[in-house]
Amino acid sequence: MKKILIVEDEMITSLEMRMKIESWGYSVLDNVKSSSDAVETAIKNKPDLIIMDVVLYGNEDGITAAENIQKHVDIPIIYVTAYSSEMIMERAHKTSPYAYIIKPFDDNELKFAIELALKKQELKKEFDEKQELHSIISKNLGDVIWILDLKSAKFNYVSDSVEGLRGYTPDEVLEQSMEDVLTKESYQRIMKALPERIQSILSGDESLKVSKHLVDQTHKNGSKIPTEVVTSFLYNENGEVDRVLGVTRKLELPTK
Repeated sequence: MKKILIVEDEMITSLEMRMKIESWGYSVLDNVKSSSDAVETAIKNKPDLIIMDVVLYGNEDGITAAENIQKHVDIPIIYVTAYSSEMIMERAHKTSPYAYIIKPFDDNELKFAIELALKKQELKKEFDEKQELHSIISKNLGDVIWILDLKSAKFNYVSDSVEGLRGYTPDEVLEQSMEDVLTKESYQRIMKALPERIQSILSGDESLKVSKHLVDQTHKNGSKIPTEVVTSFLYNENGEVDRVLGVTRKLELPTK
């Protein structure tokens, strides 16, 4: 059951919201009415959602409470308030609330805002978990995965493992062209064969759709890296070849 924290200094309003929210199947934590109590309760209990009044008991308002909470935990916040001045809205906007509801509000408006906020947070959590998994795999994968845009001859994507291979960060590589990545001899050889390969594929020859190359790449320290690169073409919505998907692996040459 999802836990919701209500931060509201008007007791009657707080009790009314609690009854409604519990009737919708959510668990409501003890109501708090000050900024300091809101921060302490949020950090300690980690609710799934906070419904925050902007004007609270004490010297600090709900926006300040939200700012302090966000320094410690990632919890979606819905503001409820009777005030909608431009200054308040601007301050509230900086805390990235999931909704901003003006009192008095309709029950369905609050219910919909809660459902939407919880769903958005669930999707965000799933996305963050996938991003974290991707980062772990990318950093620990020896092979470098990349996508090159043929029109600009620059990279659209490169995995984190490129830093272990070439010494450049992914952001640095995204600023490089294929000519910057390969040695002069390897670049000229690839560019000479590329048009013929594309034309063969467009003519229906699928044998060259996936190809393997031995090329030398440049390291940030100036050294040359022998690599094996497997590439395949990607197509746009018009069926035209516009990108290259590649996997690069360092070749371990036998020592003499």
